[in-house]
Amino acid sequence: MKNVIAAREAMVKGQVIINGVYNVPIIEAMMELPREDFTPTAYKPVAYSSLEIPLSEGRFLVEPMIAARLLDSVDINEKSVILDLAAGFGYTTAICASIGRHVVSVENAPECVQALKNNIKKFDLKNVTVVEDSPEKGAPDLAPYDIIFINGSVAKAAPEIIDQLRVGGSLIAVVTQGVTGRATRFTKTATALNMSVLFECMASAIPEFALRRA
Repeated sequence: MKNVIAAREAMVKGQVIINGVYNVPIIEAMMELPREDFTPTAYKPVAYSSLEIPLSEGRFLVEPMIAARLLDSVDINEKSVILDLAAGFGYTTAICASIGRHVVSVENAPECVQALKNNIKKFDLKNVTVVEDSPEKGAPDLAPYDIIFINGSVAKAAPEIIDQLRVGGSLIAVVTQGVTGRATRFTKTATALNMSVLFECMASAIPEFALRRA
């Protein structure tokens, strides 16, 4: 137990805080949540490493630094309604649920859906709704959202996902063009969609979004 706690603390200090994330609720959530519970058994020994961890085909646990910095770029607060796409085993869902008002978690990979539901129950996340559907559809019936988080890389911001944002809301994801990846924030205004490149990084593509490259 002490080794796990030490590894979690080292992750937060050595990957998150050192990269400029000082948002107290995000740091507290990452210090509290046992990240190994959100990984497959084979990857539990490296749960606190700086690696992207495969969850199932086409699903990944995003590198801690990338997830933390993306979440830090938006104002998640007790009023926030958040859409978590390709949620995997629910790590970002759990972080967002500890801060925001409600999280809609979209996942349809069978291994992930079951693990996601188990973790929601285990951590008593009463402010989470699971939608079993393909992530590139979002969850329009429960829109609008203040924040949309995509757990992996996309080629562009799909209009049907942007449509689910509230005016003033933001979509955060890694956008990959060729061999270049950039953590990016798209903020919706009444008349436009403003894009801000936050930092360079890489993340694996979510297949359902990758099919929309053309």
